Formats: sequence, C-alpha cells, structure tokens
Amino acid sequence: MVYPDGHGYFPDSISARASRHVEELKCLLARGCRCTVLFVVQRDDLRGQVRPSAHHDPSFALACRAAAAAGVRFRALVVSCSLEGLTVQREVGVDLEEYDLAPMAAWVKANRETTGWIRSQSNCRVANGTAGEKKGGAGEKKGGEGKLDSWKKKASESSSGVFQLALTPSHGCGFIEI
Repeated sequence: MVYPDGHGYFPDSISARASRHVEELKCLLARGCRCTVLFVVQRDDLRGQVRPSAHHDPSFALACRAAAAAGVRFRALVVSCSLEGLTVQREVGVDLEEYDLAPMAAWVKANRETTGWIRSQSNCRVANGTAGEKKGGAGEKKGGEGKLDSWKKKASESSSGVFQLALTPSHGCGFIEI
C-alpha cells in the first residue's frame, strides 16, 4: 500500500507466511546461499521507499530487520502491468529502519471504512488492520500441518534445505540472480 507519506508498505495485513519466508532466507544465508527479498510495487504513485509495515505486521518488520542484519539483501522494483506483461520502471530503496507509526495509524483510522477490501464469504473487512486485530489471513492454515511444516519435515530428512527441495542441483541456492 502507498500511504500519504509517499512510501509503500508491505504487508497490508498480518502475514505469518511472509515472516516465515524471510526467516527461511536467513537460514539459507547461514548455509552459504546469497539471499535477496525483492518487493515488486505495481503502482505508479510511489514517491518514497518501500518499508516493511510495522503498523500492520510488526513481526514481519522485525524479521526483515533481523534478516538484513544477518546479510539478506532487500531490493524493490516499481513495475507497470499490461496485457503484454510486466515492465520494470525503476528500482527504489528499501527502508528497514524503525519509524513513527502514529501518522499511519491516524490515517488508517480516519479512512477505515473506505480502504481495504471485504472478504466475500465472511463479509469481514481485511487489510489495514493492525497487529492487535484479527490474527490470521485468508492464506493462514488453522490447525494441522501447513505446507511449510511439511517442507521442513521433508528437509529434515535430506540435506538439501527447505526451499532447495524444489530446485535441481544446477540451480544451487537461488532461483534467479538479482
């Protein structure tokens, strides 16, 4: 989301999965892989940088800061979308420093009824919620073994690593070079 301060924030609701992905990159880095988080901004109104949204998901913001401190790289690209595909417009900075949450909280509160979206079956408004509000998003698994848990279980039975399970040996530790 792009807020009045011109910065783009991710995520716009709690995303335990995003936090886990960042933590997994930190683990892969410790194994010698080069790791990069790439934020893709599909809006042309971004005037500032991309920031992890500590207002919406403080756990994700903390995970990003810890991963960066360990050496995970963070980059952001602004892209335009068309029927022909995505076109990279420019690279923007990623700001991982702590920032004042009060202006964002005030804006979200003032615009609560007109931002976010309605989850159709539950009629529950999602996005623009704070960490103190409803936990778990549309993709969160309630009970049982989630996909990442299943991958971790398989990875513990092999030496190839959590995300390397889906890669061929020629790919090494990464999907693409950025």
